[in-house]
Amino acid sequence: MLRKKHNPHLLSTLLGIIFLISGWLKGVDPYGTSLQMEEYFRVWGMDGAWSKYSMAWAILLCTGELFLGLLLVFGIFRKPAAWTACLLMVLFTTVTGDLAFTAAGAAIQDCGCFGEAFKISHEATFFKNLLLLALAIGNILAVRQERLLPELRTGKWTALACLIFATAIPVHSTLFLPPVDFLPYNRGTNLDGHPGFAVFNRQYEEVTDSLLNLSGSKPLAIITAREELMAEDWKKLGAFSTLAKQGDISLCLMSLPNLNERNTMETYYADEVTLKSILRSKKGILIVENNIIRAKWNLDTYPAKLIRHATGLKQLAAWNSWIAYRYGFCLMAGLLLIGWIRKKEKQAVQA
Repeated sequence: MLRKKHNPHLLSTLLGIIFLISGWLKGVDPYGTSLQMEEYFRVWGMDGAWSKYSMAWAILLCTGELFLGLLLVFGIFRKPAAWTACLLMVLFTTVTGDLAFTAAGAAIQDCGCFGEAFKISHEATFFKNLLLLALAIGNILAVRQERLLPELRTGKWTALACLIFATAIPVHSTLFLPPVDFLPYNRGTNLDGHPGFAVFNRQYEEVTDSLLNLSGSKPLAIITAREELMAEDWKKLGAFSTLAKQGDISLCLMSLPNLNERNTMETYYADEVTLKSILRSKKGILIVENNIIRAKWNLDTYPAKLIRHATGLKQLAAWNSWIAYRYGFCLMAGLLLIGWIRKKEKQAVQA
């Protein structure tokens, strides 16, 4: 009777895919992940230095999950990766168990396991992590006969490529905003009648329709700010001011009440939740045409030198509106490159 062969890499691949999905959904929006981590620090009484560097912790977490997932999928350093995955699942299961069965769960509405893409209850998350922990333990058993530290030549270049790829995802989204946005204000969103979107004038009267009407005949550039804009910020926005004075665009500021009041620009107010959702940065720019969000930029990294006239702004906004497709192409190209490097390393070992 023939014994059925099993795939020794099946558990590793399955676990790696789950880590990749989780890491990418958090890594595409590290700002949101940092806000979630601040909630954890607050509930656990770890305010201060921990919360101060929440963005750095978020990038580290996303990079770690993505890197580990790639190692598991491509079968690199399998035994160290298996043990690391198991230890992480012990940690994640403990944390979600605390949320599911203690008062901490009432203070944190969502664990943030899958970013803003979708949310599940603390209890469901806990049992999901129990299942993944079982997979991680099974993966350890599957690689128990392998060396703990294999020769570096069997995977060092692939591991380096995986690390670069895993780091680039959250860093890119931090600098240039999420290319894929799971919040209600993605590029292409129609703000007309959008639930939850409301802006107010200086007299705190709702003027949402009046604001959106400005985007009908020409592009509307909305400067968003959740902190005071400094002199260097206004300097970066000089091109928009020039275009507004020429009548090529409409321009306004959308901020929190009691912020940025000492300016002559048309100013609107929105609540903090709306501002955090509409732009994953404390300062940035939205381009709205016919009520539709066409582009958005982080003020610290937006290409100010490329905006010289209204045509240039429209071209730049059109280029930004296709960012999700270019991003997807880069992701696929990066994964294929890692696979090619892995193939070459295996061939070199066999030669």
